[in-house]
Amino acid sequence: MMTTAPIIVLLALSARTVTLEEAVRAAEAQKPEVRVAQANAAVGVARTVQARAPALPQIKVEGEYDRTTGNRRQRPGRNTLVDNSWNFYNWFEGQVTGTQLIWDFGKTLNSWRAAEMRAVALADTERATRLEAVGTVRSAFFRARAAKALIGVARQTLANQERHLAQITGFVQAGTRPEIDLAQSRATRRNYASAAWKSGHRPTAWSCRGTCPCTGT
Repeated sequence: MMTTAPIIVLLALSARTVTLEEAVRAAEAQKPEVRVAQANAAVGVARTVQARAPALPQIKVEGEYDRTTGNRRQRPGRNTLVDNSWNFYNWFEGQVTGTQLIWDFGKTLNSWRAAEMRAVALADTERATRLEAVGTVRSAFFRARAAKALIGVARQTLANQERHLAQITGFVQAGTRPEIDLAQSRATRRNYASAAWKSGHRPTAWSCRGTCPCTGT
């Protein structure tokens, strides 16, 4: 039967402190909204190149090789007459054509400009999404640091209250303080202990409850 000790050891070894730089890099690389925005920006750049293509010179190269008999069909537009025979021939044919768009009443140019403007808008959206994700991570990171600091303060306060309780206990045992002071000190100590426990178990932004601010999952 497998015990829980190895699992606890593995969890302890895997636990580590995440720095702010690591959290920001994780948000920029793994958050779904950022990745979608980056993909849309790349699509915008590709569509700009695609919209520009019709304005560039177009060159078309065709080549053909046939190994056939002399019984070849007469091709339309060819003035060369070939006598049909059963002899084999090598037939080579090549063609190079070039075209250049001169004017299409601004259709290609306007499409190109529209694609460029859309690419700029998508790039701005990607930047805004990335900055929003980074801002969310930074805010969560500093909230977690503040919560950790509050835990330390609560523990120090509890330690001071425990020392005060020990002092009051000594005074009561010595007969210099009444029993009511000891009861009040014990009640105050329980209150501080409860506050320290709540601070140490309060779910923060990094507690794997809800949506992770780094990855969005």
